[in-house]
Amino acid sequence: MPVAALTQAGTHKKGGRLARRPVPGSLGLLPSGPDPVGEWLVHHQPPGFHIGNPNAKSKRTQKKTAIYSYIMTFALDAKLNADTFPIVKLGLCDLRLMNDRRWPWLILVPQRPGITEVHELTPLDQTMLTFEAGIAAQALKSITNCEKINTAALGNIVRQLHVHVIARNTGDPAWPGPVWGHGTREPYSKNDAKVFAKTILDAI
Repeated sequence: MPVAALTQAGTHKKGGRLARRPVPGSLGLLPSGPDPVGEWLVHHQPPGFHIGNPNAKSKRTQKKTAIYSYIMTFALDAKLNADTFPIVKLGLCDLRLMNDRRWPWLILVPQRPGITEVHELTPLDQTMLTFEAGIAAQALKSITNCEKINTAALGNIVRQLHVHVIARNTGDPAWPGPVWGHGTREPYSKNDAKVFAKTILDAI
C-alpha cells in the first residue's frame, strides 16, 4: 500500500502519537517506525484494559512484599541462639560465634524464613551466602593463622539453614576428623566471647 494511501487512512502522527488505528497489514510499512500498530495500542488502551491476570501484582510489588516478609517473619532457631554469640548482621547472614573455645568457630545464618537447604535460596542469595562465607573465612584466617578452614552446612539436628566456618590446625582436639560431636564443649566466658567477636568484626 502506498504511503499516501496510508496517510489517507488516518495513520499520520499528532504530537508524537498515531492519531487513529493503523490499517491492518500496514505493520512495518509506515515511516513512523518499525511498529506503529504496537505504538497505537500502547497509547490507546481503554480504561481497565489488562493483558493477562488483572489481579496480578507487579514484580516490584511482589519483590517488596517478599522483602517485608523476610524482615517480619525470620526468627533465629532457639538452639542456634542458645549455642552462639552474635557478632554482626551482614547483608544476608546473621554472623555468630559458636560457644566452644576449643576451635575458633563461626556460624552464618541466612536471614530467610523456612529455608533448610542452600538450593532453596534464590540465586542471588546463594551468591551472597558464598560471598559472606568467604568474608568470614578470610577474617578467621587472618586472626588465627590456622592451617585449614572447614566450611560446611549439615542441618541434621538444627534444620534452619546455617553454615559453619571453623579454623583447624594439626593437633587440635578433633584433628583431622570433624568437630561435630567430639568431646565436651568448653564454653567461653561472656567477656572472652565479646573480645573474640570484636576481633572478628574488626577483621571483616
